[in-house]
Amino acid sequence: MNAKQISDKSIISNKRGAALVEMALIVSLLFVLLFGLIDFGLLLKDYLALSQVSREASRSAAVGSSMAIINSRISTWCSSIGLDDSDLEPTIVFTDPNTGEVCPLGDSGTHNDAPMGAMISVTLEYPHQMIAGGLFGVPDNWQLQTTMVTRRE
Repeated sequence: MNAKQISDKSIISNKRGAALVEMALIVSLLFVLLFGLIDFGLLLKDYLALSQVSREASRSAAVGSSMAIINSRISTWCSSIGLDDSDLEPTIVFTDPNTGEVCPLGDSGTHNDAPMGAMISVTLEYPHQMIAGGLFGVPDNWQLQTTMVTRRE
């Protein structure tokens, strides 16, 4: 073999090696973007589902439903949209229109004890588990929280 053939083979080999390194860098970047988009999409889905559950619970409380019915609606909505209601932490309070005092919502068995015109606030907290969070240096668990406020009818 002459020197020209040896140098041509090494140039081709170097080009293949460079292409392999470039492809590895690009594929890893695309991998990070893909899993980031998937994680963000699932986080957004859980947040929107949580907002819908709190909206339904708030509406139920606003029409005077008892706590048993409100909790039943929370469980029903959670199961229908894919949230685990055992991880859900609801806080339901009302602001008395006469005194401005914030009180936990209770009931008399058939109706809740919020007076007419009171502002009822339903806050739900839900732990969202990231799929690839630890892989990218972000926390694995995010605490999602949403609050809906409605006037007692």
